[in-house]
Amino acid sequence: MADEEKTGVDLDEQETASVEAEGEADGVETEEQSDDEKLMAKLEEAVEVDVEEIGALRKKLSITIPRTLIDDQMGDQLAELKREATIPGFRRGRAPLRLVEKRFGNDVGEEVGASLLSKGYLAATNKLELNTLGDPLIWAKIPEQISDESGMNKAAVVDRLVKLEEAIDHLHLPKEGDFSFSCEVELKPEFELPELEGIAVEKASQEVSEADVDDEVKRRMAFRGRYAPVEDGPIVEDDLVVGDLAVVVDGDTVKSEANAMLAARDQFYSGMQLTGLGDALVGKKAGDEVELEVTFPEDYETPERRGKTGTFGLQIADVKRLEIPELTEELLSELGYDDETDLRDTMKAALEQRQEGEVKEAMRQQITAHVLKGVDFALPEGLSQRQADAIVRRRMIEMYQAGMPETEISKQLDELRLRAVEQAAEDLKLFFVMDKIATEREISVSEDEMNGAIASIAGMQGKRFDRMRDELIKNDGISALYLRLRDGKILDALLEKAEITEK
Repeated sequence: MADEEKTGVDLDEQETASVEAEGEADGVETEEQSDDEKLMAKLEEAVEVDVEEIGALRKKLSITIPRTLIDDQMGDQLAELKREATIPGFRRGRAPLRLVEKRFGNDVGEEVGASLLSKGYLAATNKLELNTLGDPLIWAKIPEQISDESGMNKAAVVDRLVKLEEAIDHLHLPKEGDFSFSCEVELKPEFELPELEGIAVEKASQEVSEADVDDEVKRRMAFRGRYAPVEDGPIVEDDLVVGDLAVVVDGDTVKSEANAMLAARDQFYSGMQLTGLGDALVGKKAGDEVELEVTFPEDYETPERRGKTGTFGLQIADVKRLEIPELTEELLSELGYDDETDLRDTMKAALEQRQEGEVKEAMRQQITAHVLKGVDFALPEGLSQRQADAIVRRRMIEMYQAGMPETEISKQLDELRLRAVEQAAEDLKLFFVMDKIATEREISVSEDEMNGAIASIAGMQGKRFDRMRDELIKNDGISALYLRLRDGKILDALLEKAEITEK
């Protein structure tokens, strides 16, 4: 927005306002502190919203921000920049506003556009009094490389639902006229909580067997395992397979990857459910090729591929297998144990402590079942993949807290992703219930409690605290950990008021 046509701002009036503002030193700090609030108030009053029902608890919002408000924001930002900008040939704050706009207009336009996109959505939902679930998905035109009938890649622009962060890179303020965009939102349901006092709960007793200790020793040894190349022989379940893959739909290669790494089991890949991949790979060897039919889910990120069927092909190049070390005296010493008896005793004590936690978790689940049975409300007709992904992240945190090795976590997460959409309904329903209880009872998790949980997970995984925290952040596990800790506090509070019988 380097010229006057792009902003529509009356530069002479704006410069006059800027000079007057310089003389009003009093109150400047207050105005700066309330800029966001002022903008939100203006947006809520001026924004225009068309609403389209696209399912239970799901709406499409078509949002329009008037040009006058865009011009006001551009003018305010340029006037503020004028006071601070240093331009050769002028004293600080004395350069003509036209020159400031010519030099910095594009950057200011990008900043204002990003602000109006994020705040415009919030203003629209506030204006309509919508109780939204999470962030919106925004429609944007995204450049992609697609394959034509001859297999050549060509550039194309497709409409896609993307997260706000990605939409900011592709939606920009128009040179003139209003700023319009569309987004899709999910809404929280309205319901009443059941009676939460005196819930009937059974408490079970458990004993640790020698077979349990055997399994725990094997699990601990898996931490020391490593993947080694398989020189000969067929692929077995859970092997790591390396090869070139391609997904073909209607004769076009829509996805390809060289040296892709996939485990020999059913799993999700790039939003596609690879049911039957495990059976297709087991028994094969390097040099073989496998194919299976895939169907793109209804909430796939590229709308025109939703519901379509294609072919997933994998040319196997290498196979790797997890090797678990033998329990030798040297390894026992390295692990800090006197002998195998010392190791088994330690494992048994750890299992007994874990089973105490499992007994408590079983009691929590009874509380959860009671609460879920006592509420009734509609859920979105098509639960989004985002909600299924949230379930996977929560299960990942549970497995971290249980001390499972990375290889076992990876395997279980693959299996869980295949069931996550079906489980999403119950988990999402529970999320709403817990959120309402937490709000009504003012239950939250402190920063110290979060850090303590991360430190505990880091200890069980044999990692440094900062690396474990960074890994959780990277995998969107921090919010999942917060919700697990918060829900645990809620369930424990309800357990204190429950009627418990020994079983």
